[in-house]
Amino acid sequence: MEYDQGRRPRVTVVDPPLQRHDGQQLPHVFPGDDLCLYYDEFDGGQHLIADTVVPWISEWLFHYELWLSTGSWHGGGVHPGQGSTRRGRRRAEAERTPRPDLPSATG
Repeated sequence: MEYDQGRRPRVTVVDPPLQRHDGQQLPHVFPGDDLCLYYDEFDGGQHLIADTVVPWISEWLFHYELWLSTGSWHGGGVHPGQGSTRRGRRRAEAERTPRPDLPSATG
């Protein structure tokens, strides 16, 4: 993780390298395979990285492992390039509603 005050934390999985499911592009990553963890700009002045970004990394990795096995991203969210519109955020929140047929990253 790289973090400069006033910028979004850059999180990249170094080892082991992220794999592709049947040659698909990785979901929820920025160019360079930086993980996409949240919708809007990160405000490091109000949120501790240990309380926000670190748990989000764990959740991203959980959903990545599911995607790697199934080819389907179950983590919800707005993919980079879709924009962070109000409609996109509402759709993403609806996608994040727990489904009884899938395990939950939060317990």
